[in-house]
Amino acid sequence: MDQNEILEKLIKMKKIIVKINKMLDPKIENLNYTDIFVFMKITNEEGITMTKLSEITGFSSTLITFTVDELERHNLVERKKGGDRRSTKVFLSDKGKMVKNEIRTITIEKFKNIMKNLNENEKEELIELFDKIFKILEKIE
Repeated sequence: MDQNEILEKLIKMKKIIVKINKMLDPKIENLNYTDIFVFMKITNEEGITMTKLSEITGFSSTLITFTVDELERHNLVERKKGGDRRSTKVFLSDKGKMVKNEIRTITIEKFKNIMKNLNENEKEELIELFDKIFKILEKIE
């Protein structure tokens, strides 16, 4: 397999990952994919600053502000002033904590439906390949 074939496979893989993400999209609270993506980043690091949220998502600060506004409108998150006057931190509300669990449950079920088409050997091979790719990517970064 030459480099062009590998590149084509990587592009196809990217499309597949986008498709899987859409399949795993839990469709909760009338939120779009971006809202859920940002929400899940907040669930991973409660008390995250808006700036760091922008950095880890790769989204502009304007999009982060708009998205957090939307999450607040749904009573899923709360903003609180940080240590200094300029920073704002984002926390899950009580409702947000319940929705977090609901999203994880739905996502796990949908992922199980995708993975049931692979046997144990194929799953192990897939994990090994991912590990190799991750190691290569770490070296490149």
